[in-house]
Amino acid sequence: MTDSTMKTLAVILAFASFFACSRNSAEKPERLLSEDEMVNVLYDMALLQAMQSGISAQLDSSRIDTKNYIYKKYRVDSLSLVQNQKYYAADIENYQKLHKKVTEKLTALKAPLDSLKKKGPKPGKKKLRSKRAIIPASK
Repeated sequence: MTDSTMKTLAVILAFASFFACSRNSAEKPERLLSEDEMVNVLYDMALLQAMQSGISAQLDSSRIDTKNYIYKKYRVDSLSLVQNQKYYAADIENYQKLHKKVTEKLTALKAPLDSLKKKGPKPGKKKLRSKRAIIPASK
């Protein structure tokens, strides 16, 4: 081989090893969640976040601990969850596929709710009155 061929080969190998190492630079967690489990974790996190912004008072009164719900359900601790997120996020193409699955699940959940909103209450059914209308004003 000529000197220029050796240099070209060395440069190609250097780039190949750089891209191979950067492909998934995050260390594999000791407790690696499967891709399906990770989709479910991300889905549950999205639902909990939506619930916290919409009905946080009901969550508080029901004593639902949203912070620990994921940890208990999937038997992970906070460090393990962060490590799993970093591990899957290191492969951006795969992580986007995971998020697409989450979006599909959320859309599937939302579709029947949207159809109920469009239909409105059934004929003959009374609309629920607001809490303010039921409880008399205090004097």
